[in-house]
Amino acid sequence: MILTIHDNTLQKVAFIDNNKQGTLNFYNDKWTRYLSKASSLFGFTVFKKTIQTDVIPYQTANALNDQSFVSFVYKGRTYLFNVMTIEETEHTITCTCKDLNLELTNEYTNPFKSDKARTFKEYCDVMGLLDFAALRIGVNEISDQRRTLEWTGQDTKLNRILSLANKFDAEVDFEVKLNANGTIKDFILNVYREHDDKHQGVGKVRSDIILKKGKNIRSIKRKIDKTDLIVNAIRPTAQGENGQEITIAGLGPWEVKNENGVVEFFQQGDMLYAPISMQKYPSTWTGSTGNRDKYTRKDITVDTKSKETLRTQAYKELMRSAYPSVTYEIDGYVDLEIGDTAKVYNGDFYPALLLEVRVSEQTISFTKPSTNKTVFDNVRALKSKLSSGIQERWQELFEASKPYLIKLATDNGVIFKNGIGQSIVTPTLYKGGRPITANVTWRWSLDGAVKTGMAYTVRGADVTDTSTLTVAAYIGNDEVAVDELTFVNVLDGRDGVKGEKGDPGQKGSDGLPGRDGVGIRSTTVAYASSTNGATAPTTGWTAVVPTVAPGNYLWTKTVWTYTDGNTETGYNVSRIGRDGNTGRDGIAGKDGVGIRSTTITYGKSTSGTIQPTSWTSQVPSVPNGQFLWTKTVWAYTDNTSETGYSVAKMGEIGPTGAKGDRGATGPQGADGRTQYTHIAYADNATGGGFSQTDQTKAYIGMYQDFTAINSTNPTSYRWSKWKGSDGAQGIPGPKGADGRTPYIHWAYSDSADGTGLTTSDNGQRYIGHYSDYTQADSTDKTKYRWADRWAKIEVGGRNILRNATFSNPKERSETFTVGGTTYKNIEIPNWGSMYNSGITNPTISYHAFYRESFNGTGPVIEFNESNGQRNWKALYQTLQASDLRVGKYTFSADIFATGVGTKIRFGIYYYNKAGQQSFHSGLTTIDISTINKWHRVSGNLKLNDDIDFNREVRIHIYAYDFTTNSILYLTKPQLEEGTVATTFGEAQADVEKRIDAKADQAFTQEQLNLLNERAGIMQAELEAKASLDTVNNILKQIKDMRAADEATWAKVEKDLITHLQRVIKIETNLGDQAQRWNAVDTFMQVSNDGLSLGKADGSSSMLFSPDGRITMFSSGTPVMYVDKGVIHIDNGIFSKTVQIGRFREEQYHNNPDINVKRYVY
Repeated sequence: MILTIHDNTLQKVAFIDNNKQGTLNFYNDKWTRYLSKASSLFGFTVFKKTIQTDVIPYQTANALNDQSFVSFVYKGRTYLFNVMTIEETEHTITCTCKDLNLELTNEYTNPFKSDKARTFKEYCDVMGLLDFAALRIGVNEISDQRRTLEWTGQDTKLNRILSLANKFDAEVDFEVKLNANGTIKDFILNVYREHDDKHQGVGKVRSDIILKKGKNIRSIKRKIDKTDLIVNAIRPTAQGENGQEITIAGLGPWEVKNENGVVEFFQQGDMLYAPISMQKYPSTWTGSTGNRDKYTRKDITVDTKSKETLRTQAYKELMRSAYPSVTYEIDGYVDLEIGDTAKVYNGDFYPALLLEVRVSEQTISFTKPSTNKTVFDNVRALKSKLSSGIQERWQELFEASKPYLIKLATDNGVIFKNGIGQSIVTPTLYKGGRPITANVTWRWSLDGAVKTGMAYTVRGADVTDTSTLTVAAYIGNDEVAVDELTFVNVLDGRDGVKGEKGDPGQKGSDGLPGRDGVGIRSTTVAYASSTNGATAPTTGWTAVVPTVAPGNYLWTKTVWTYTDGNTETGYNVSRIGRDGNTGRDGIAGKDGVGIRSTTITYGKSTSGTIQPTSWTSQVPSVPNGQFLWTKTVWAYTDNTSETGYSVAKMGEIGPTGAKGDRGATGPQGADGRTQYTHIAYADNATGGGFSQTDQTKAYIGMYQDFTAINSTNPTSYRWSKWKGSDGAQGIPGPKGADGRTPYIHWAYSDSADGTGLTTSDNGQRYIGHYSDYTQADSTDKTKYRWADRWAKIEVGGRNILRNATFSNPKERSETFTVGGTTYKNIEIPNWGSMYNSGITNPTISYHAFYRESFNGTGPVIEFNESNGQRNWKALYQTLQASDLRVGKYTFSADIFATGVGTKIRFGIYYYNKAGQQSFHSGLTTIDISTINKWHRVSGNLKLNDDIDFNREVRIHIYAYDFTTNSILYLTKPQLEEGTVATTFGEAQADVEKRIDAKADQAFTQEQLNLLNERAGIMQAELEAKASLDTVNNILKQIKDMRAADEATWAKVEKDLITHLQRVIKIETNLGDQAQRWNAVDTFMQVSNDGLSLGKADGSSSMLFSPDGRITMFSSGTPVMYVDKGVIHIDNGIFSKTVQIGRFREEQYHNNPDINVKRYVY
């Protein structure tokens, strides 16, 4: 590791290198990085010593002072630190450094309240967070978000940036790039979406690394703590502009379900509830108060004016407070970057612990790696993804391991008196607490007598003193369990002398609980009519009381069904009397009451049990999921009234319906045509002196048509004079000021401040301009106003589309007939079928089809409308959610069109968060103007943040509805992030798949272990009866190998001398920097540390060090090295021969399963 010391202008003044004795060296170094603070600290100690380059009285160590800066390169990224404290003794200098500049860490920014919603960058600009700190925004994943925010106090610029990111639910990091002389080249602020289930934030997802105890971490400790307040109900409030209270009441229905589909959070009224948390951690000890009283409530105040933001913040607070805190302490250092996420596995827990963790803090020492430490947070427990079949098999094995157990029951105990009585023994077989009855038989043995049966009767007369009953349980023919039961027969002796009365006995304990009582399961009542009042009818029973004629009998039958399966039936009979004599008129009744009026009103509410307080005579609009109440008031003529209510719930939004049938094809529209305007110039009104370029002529002509080529016929144009003739000499005016000619000057530079400017445009990033009255261009960079020419350019370069080369096609049964030629439908892996069975006559009306080649290029997709058919034709692919994120994309492809009027359209087809599937981010159309040649076209599209990444996402490529009967061919499609189309390349997954398919099959570790095991147990005897010719052949092989070995060493030494003596044609002085070459998925890099080459993803690499050491790495860990004649490797295979000293071991030529060892002189 090399530390570079800079002066206060960032010029390099010294180096500290522990690999060289002739420079300063450092020790006791400690570099601590923090994710939450987006900053880091670096401390180290330097021993003050005099080196050869020192000039008395100046010492190199003196360059390390309170005005210094320190930088180093770590994993290809530059880190620059400001020396904050210096502790110096007679022999050492200890420095504590902090990254970022003093402008950010020390300068304060004032309170600010925004009068409108602004973006992240607009807040940075209006509060001056970037300008004076020489800082610019690089990555900005929240560029389309706007918020209305306020800060009431002062704070440093760094803390204000962190606060601003927090209010935008974002994370930031800072990146520094230096010029070759050590000065600042670029200072970048990158802004990422906050880390959650869908966004990574700062860092990467390191799916290639799994942390395991004993391998790359030492231990894991889990702590569950609920000493902090558990809250499962929150009422959030805010203060409005006029001081009024704002709540979340009135917002639409809201709930959040967990992964099992159970509601975990919901809103009711002005509060949010966590029902699962309430069930686990109720506020009371009993359930007598009802569920609502078992919630633990908390009131919070949020600084916002938006109800939606108020609910969002309350939801976050409720998620944090609803469950105990679970923390994991992981002891060990892992070579990850800040913000990276990885998985942790520990099988010592039950069930096995599987976590996803994120690096939040890291401490690194370059001189003492044993003190390195990594701190993780955002710990999330993952569920096992074992298939259901494996889990079921594991359950079967677990059940099979449980023992069988016999339980015996008797109806009369195990003790007989005087040989009288009997006892029936009934067995039950259990396995793991579960009774087993299927295919179970029993064998009994009492005093040698063996019987079989499901029970056994022991008689007192058969028992003398004691007898043992043995019972064995069989399943099929296998004995699975055995048990014994001992019976005793007690005989009365002679009556003894009557004893004295004993002391009163103690109060007996409560008896055993009685058997379960029998309850009524159901009661059934039926009725029947009969002329007999003594005998119940046998038919005609109904559940409805029938009409009974006067003088007949009404029978009632009641059937009680009990819980033990028994029933009882009871009857009741009554006689219907005949009509009596007509009675006298009764006393006149009171006046009746009539309805004077009926009033109906309506109201809406979020509750279906509590009436609303506001009512209207018109039916209101009720949101889905809420309730419509109807209140009816009847006013009677006696001045009394009654009120009735009815309620109905508005239906929730149902699931998306099935896709409907494709509509009938509409009539063909008129051909789309592009109109062109043509302009020419002439000397007179008839077109004399015709020209299409000379604008100094007096007349201008124009016409319009639908042809792109300008006509050279003057009669096609309509001419008009646009330049008047010279007028008469005017009256002389007053004398004017000295005439001066203004000049505009342009310059170009790779630095934002214009450092190293030049007047030649060589593709530099920044362009500057100014104007004055001097013709010569100034070299003063401060005169120019500089602008970033690449500010809106975003480049991705990675193809997201799988199988973009249309490889491995497969024929299907469908056919297409176009222009008299029949084609077979071809299915392409990773692409959707191009056969559209949903349209009329699909055998001639189709999407598109596959061709092996066209005009020297292939494979291609052909969109053929030469027969006049204008049916929908498309190509689509389902995209991987892991390849996508919200932002801008570019689509490009090679195109060949046989005529004008062709076009392609493309867009991303996805479900939004409301469950609707469409091109929510729009479609892009490209009209093809170049015909009869292959050329590449591109267009931009985007992916909005309303996407639901948990559902299917597609890209559709349309080519149909041409304005002419033409054919369009397409190949090499590419979808990439950014706004610039790059050279076509295959998807990374396709490249890796192809490489894996070509790789030779190698021994796995399991095969090596098996081979060693076989070698260990193999006993082979070799009887070698070699002839003299055989011995001579072996001797000749040994001599030839030795001679070849000596010749090879001599050639290597000669080649090295020749290589070093060659004249150098190209020489590059890299200094402390590196030079790197990148291929598709490999790289090669040269630096002062040596030459490295390997895979771009870091899975494998090699390092050739200048000191002669060759090291091979796997995922950053050394697995083999060669150094000073020593090779170190854990596992290896020699296919033929290996020689150590004067002994050579090789495979026996007559039997490959035998090795022989020979002495070589």
